[in-house]
Amino acid sequence: MRSVEIKFGGIDREFRIELAAAPKFEAATGLGVFALYKAIHDRSVTTINLAETLRVAFAVNGANYTTEDIFKMIAVDGLIEAYAVAEVIIMQLFLTPEGTKEANAGKKSRPAGGRSSVSH
Repeated sequence: MRSVEIKFGGIDREFRIELAAAPKFEAATGLGVFALYKAIHDRSVTTINLAETLRVAFAVNGANYTTEDIFKMIAVDGLIEAYAVAEVIIMQLFLTPEGTKEANAGKKSRPAGGRSSVSH
């Protein structure tokens, strides 16, 4: 099972992102998961799609927040952190079980500014 440990919005949580969740991300953003990943990675995604990506990630893990709640979390943690978290979340859709094991072996994601609150 794909999972990633994330601290965002003051909440430490292990996110389990399965390929079966892809249609939920697509429905919420209007983008296919490849286009969504590219937009997040290129920092060209809209803030609403960024927030919806995070909202869906929380929802598929049992934490239901409104888009407004997610924007409040983004305001606390900042856009750079939100982009880093969203990118790591969406990337989980593309990992094979072996890739997940390697990613969970202790590598850290480092958003701009050097803060690290995301581990794979």
